[in-house]
Amino acid sequence: QYILAGESPEEEPESETGGEEMPLVVAEMTTEIPTLTVSQAVMRMDLSDVPALLFRNSGNGG
Repeated sequence: QYILAGESPEEEPESETGGEEMPLVVAEMTTEIPTLTVSQAVMRMDLSDVPALLFRNSGNGG
């Protein structure tokens, strides 16, 4: 589980680039995206107790 917390403006340190903010990369990784039917995806979500699942739908050519 990932929780993102932003800093309040008074807590932000001054950047050395003249106030220009750079985007923050939280996590970057390579993973396999499974090809499933919708019912298989729902079953995986139920068994894994996760709120979302990224998958290719095999019912429409995935």
